[in-house]
Amino acid sequence: MSNPTAAASIGGFFEVELPIGPARPHARAWAALASGRACLAVLASQLQPSRVWVPFYICDSVLHALEQAQVSYSFYALTEELELEVPVELSDGEYILYVNYFGLKTSYTATLARRYGARLLLDLTQAFFEEPAPGLWGFNSARKFFGVPDGAYLYAPEPMPPVTLPSNQAISLTHLVERQAGRQTAAYAAYSQYEEQLSYAPQEMSAVSQSWLSWLDYAGIARKRQANFALYQQLLAPVLQSGAAREWLPLEAGTVPFSYPLRLTKPVEDRRQLFEQQIFVPWLWPEMRQRPGDFARERTFVDSVLALPLDHRYGPEHIARVAQAIVALLT
Repeated sequence: MSNPTAAASIGGFFEVELPIGPARPHARAWAALASGRACLAVLASQLQPSRVWVPFYICDSVLHALEQAQVSYSFYALTEELELEVPVELSDGEYILYVNYFGLKTSYTATLARRYGARLLLDLTQAFFEEPAPGLWGFNSARKFFGVPDGAYLYAPEPMPPVTLPSNQAISLTHLVERQAGRQTAAYAAYSQYEEQLSYAPQEMSAVSQSWLSWLDYAGIARKRQANFALYQQLLAPVLQSGAAREWLPLEAGTVPFSYPLRLTKPVEDRRQLFEQQIFVPWLWPEMRQRPGDFARERTFVDSVLALPLDHRYGPEHIARVAQAIVALLT
């Protein structure tokens, strides 16, 4: 019999309905948590590493999560192809974190897995459709791929006891609703405010996100992203032929891209022409500019990589509009 004192309120207006649908994303994951930051907090608690090696080309939120967990970290350098410049030799208690950049470095993560095994931590926040191979740690981010307020899946190298954590109650839907209604300025303001208050505490994914993620057509979404990537390749041929950009990271068979990363031969620091056309191409991790360290190559990525949107909201007409604007900007 249920405990009436612990039950929700009876009567009054209705709450949002949160049925569970047929999809079971990442059913093999150890835990469904609130964010990649929460995954890092749980990893730090579980592993208690003496140090984590991280690529310099990474967002501050990862560094802050490690700092919150009182874990020391050191940077390693990347090549032009976003691979380790030199192998990192791990001491006892140390781990290495690698990002599957743009969802396009899956084969390379397998190479790293053969070298580092369970001491490799895979950051799949740009590769939601990837699962770490058995024997590896890994985590992703639902918010970077879908219109949900939170969500991430944490993988462990072996079966683990269930994680018991409080559910994330600090979600906001304001930015999602404003964006859906077409109020972009208000949506961005709400989004920025929401990002600022996101917690680094280990929490479970909210019931809202768990419900919404269970209703998505993941196979259809994956096909659309792959098709949009291929269309960008075709339509951006003029900027490649002119030398304004170069072929960079190919789409590997069976993988699903986060965005189309256009590698420019000269940095573009002023993107107002794109913004004025309501085309929002993010700067990935500009905070690297102020970060200490001798990583000149990584700093060039800030202004010389355009991460072009290709998600399931967009069809050929949208990709053509972005490609046309990029060709006009660069040629």
